[in-house]
Amino acid sequence: MGWRKLGDDGQELSRLLDFLLDGMKTLKSSVQLGRRLDGEGEMKVDSKELWCSGLYRDRTEDGTRPTVQDAKIALSRMKDAKSLLSSISKSMDEAIQSVTDDTSNECRATGFSLLPDDLLTYIFEMHVEMSVSSEEYLFYNGAPRILASVSKHFRQVALAHSGIWKHNSFGDSRESLLLYKKRCPNPIIHINTTDDLPPVETGKFHIFPYQQWRGLRITYSDENKGHRYFQHLKPIIETPLDTLEHLIIRNDNLITRDQFGQLIRRSIHLDGDSLRTLSSWQMPNLTHLDLHNALPLAPLQCSNVTSFALHMKKFGGEREDMDMAAFRNLLQSMPKIQSLHIYLLDMSEFVGGSSRTTTVR
Repeated sequence: MGWRKLGDDGQELSRLLDFLLDGMKTLKSSVQLGRRLDGEGEMKVDSKELWCSGLYRDRTEDGTRPTVQDAKIALSRMKDAKSLLSSISKSMDEAIQSVTDDTSNECRATGFSLLPDDLLTYIFEMHVEMSVSSEEYLFYNGAPRILASVSKHFRQVALAHSGIWKHNSFGDSRESLLLYKKRCPNPIIHINTTDDLPPVETGKFHIFPYQQWRGLRITYSDENKGHRYFQHLKPIIETPLDTLEHLIIRNDNLITRDQFGQLIRRSIHLDGDSLRTLSSWQMPNLTHLDLHNALPLAPLQCSNVTSFALHMKKFGGEREDMDMAAFRNLLQSMPKIQSLHIYLLDMSEFVGGSSRTTTVR
């Protein structure tokens, strides 16, 4: 029963509310006497006393039972009252949800604010890393700004730790780069397929000079764009990358077709000008090297690498085999490796709903 069914003039609604209030008063009196709705025996509240005491009160002396007509009237009133209680309960649910929605962010922030700053910083850094790893191509590190906007305490913690602001892309605006530079002068630079980097944009490299890079992540889905990025970097990087500790090169251009629909074989090797540029980089403090479908055909100048990961995907006969001689030479150029991960993924059965992965550690 809805509110309007109880009478537009409000009289029936008022009578039902009075009926409910009388029942609540009786319940209050019973509770004060030690009785409970879920009690047992004499300690249980008598439901007939709450809602239909008048139906039985006048008949207790002669032992007669209520008439059918009186019982129908009492049942109708109790059902209407129950429907009213249901509407009241629904309105309370809506109020609870409204208050919850209005305060949920504040409650979460309050809960996190009770954590020590060092633990909160660790959580922030994990969140930033997760958001970065999920944005391979459309990279935009907006997570620090979001965290800093939650509350005053969050902002204080976020601004106090440079590691939260370390990821930057030259595809971002100059204003964004300058803001992040203020927070973290030694960034991890992302260069990806959304960063066209025409010559007029090379001025952005002066915002974060390569002498300050702690990490470099190059991601491209087109082999020609990969060559283009290395071409841009060649005249910029002229002296050793002393601060570079992490390098990731990711070539995701696994398979493509020409204008006639024929499969084009793509190389998994870095050669030509791209290789000459990369092999010319002196990276004396590089400790982590991660290559995806990009095996250099010549050794690199990174003898202090301790962690090396190689990811290779193969589409049946559409990909060339890995040059094992080049792979051996690359390993020999990194004599301090302590952690070696090799992932070989055969995609030839992928169309059939399965794939085979070989992992060597």
